[in-house]
Amino acid sequence: MNKNRILKYFLLIGIFLIYVSFLPPTSLRITQKEFSWGMGIMKINNSLAFDFGGEYPVFEIYGFGPSRIVETEWEAEDSLKMIFFFDRGPANIEYVFHFLDDDTFWIENRSSSVTELSTHPNFSAIVTDPHNLYYRNSRP
Repeated sequence: MNKNRILKYFLLIGIFLIYVSFLPPTSLRITQKEFSWGMGIMKINNSLAFDFGGEYPVFEIYGFGPSRIVETEWEAEDSLKMIFFFDRGPANIEYVFHFLDDDTFWIENRSSSVTELSTHPNFSAIVTDPHNLYYRNSRP
């Protein structure tokens, strides 16, 4: 793995929101959460968090809890495939993160099976396209 890809992998650690702005921390829909890398601000069903400092690396959709990252593979210089084990569903979920820069990406759903999980309105809302970007909100 080249140096640039290793750096991008670690730059992914943090929290990303699909919206540029969000409600102030006094809102009940926003909360602070502690990660191995420090405190982060999350918005329910709108935040994606990556934490690689625990027992195993996790991807968390706030409101669904953490999912273990079981596989990663670089498909291109700016595209990282990740497969997640979601313990409340019958199958692993596969996403490809397409980086525009260190703080911005969009997500492609590559899961082959249609499950109850993939059709859940909150979970399926994170599957985006190049016109719906995630922006960094918190980092170590």
